[in-house]
Amino acid sequence: MAVRLRLLATDASGAEERSTALIAEAAEQIALAIDELREVAHGLYPSVLVDQGLAAAIESLAEGSTTPVRLGNVEVDPLEASVAEAAYAPVAEMVALGTGPVEARSTREGGSLTVEVGGPSVPDDTLLELADRIGAVDGVLTATHPSAGRTKLVAEIPCASRSPKPRRC
Repeated sequence: MAVRLRLLATDASGAEERSTALIAEAAEQIALAIDELREVAHGLYPSVLVDQGLAAAIESLAEGSTTPVRLGNVEVDPLEASVAEAAYAPVAEMVALGTGPVEARSTREGGSLTVEVGGPSVPDDTLLELADRIGAVDGVLTATHPSAGRTKLVAEIPCASRSPKPRRC
């Protein structure tokens, strides 16, 4: 669409001023949408998650956030990609809400990975999406509300799955 708009802008160089302004505005909106899409994609699946693992991805998320993020123990590498993606999701969602400080930590114990995230209140539809994402790797997401306007999420993800190919955790 952006390329076609540029071609149209070139063809419309002698056209009415209003048409040229509308084309320029549409091109700006497309550029903004692309930037926003990149940001969303990075939040959902940052390249550092694949390249350096969960701990580095969460640290990178914390460093790049305007929301204050306090990290506890996040030494859980290496992880299978699907486990790392699921474990990253609740932290990224809580930080993305951007309405209050976030605390995150993770541990590996007894054949499972546990990720705990405390932060602002999470909308019900977001909780359902996260529960589905954690459930996709045979995990369970628990949400509690320790105080008004705050939510604590605990994602428990088994390292051994019920699928024929066991997960590495």
